[in-house]
Amino acid sequence: EHMSKGGNMSDFDGETGAGEHQSRDWAQSERESFRRHYPTGEHPRSAPSQARGDDADFQEFFRTSSSSRSQHSARGCQSRHEARRWLAQAASDLAVVSEHVDHDEPKNNAQACFAAQQVVEKALKATHYVTARGITAAERTSHDVVALAALLATEGGCEDLEQHARVVSRYYIPTRYPDAAAGVQCPFENFSSDAAGRALAAARHIVETVGDYIRARL
Repeated sequence: EHMSKGGNMSDFDGETGAGEHQSRDWAQSERESFRRHYPTGEHPRSAPSQARGDDADFQEFFRTSSSSRSQHSARGCQSRHEARRWLAQAASDLAVVSEHVDHDEPKNNAQACFAAQQVVEKALKATHYVTARGITAAERTSHDVVALAALLATEGGCEDLEQHARVVSRYYIPTRYPDAAAGVQCPFENFSSDAAGRALAAARHIVETVGDYIRARL
């Protein structure tokens, strides 16, 4: 992707041999970093330096640090992939909510409100995958959309997500379980078309907002 935007290989290197020169500079930088961290010349995982020598210890340091960078890059690719998947599912669910609110008869407003909450939850989780802090195991399984949105408040373009998340935050349980409904009514009797419409509008805003945020980082 970077190559297609930046031009051909000679453009990327600047001139013939520049890439090789940069690689030598990078290796030298790694060697200096090794010496700063291990002034005695011995890597903590290696055999004693008397037996292996300074260069052998550096090679061990170089190998482990390169492996760490490779693992970090792999995690970044996986996070971007997960962000795409969660956002795609949120967008698909949003289309179902929209169809139900705008066209279905008779309407089940409780189910529309619950589905809108699920759209918001998935869209917010998609966003967490591409932030610098990432997403924790607890956040991956959380249904608290207000908390998920609040954690994104400092991300550019995501400042208003929390107020829209609050619109659907109470729809995770009361929209489905009779013992969570007020009075003697069932959930399908408790939610109005206006409530479903507001839930849809909030979900649509969040999907559009985080969609722009995520695509800018893929």
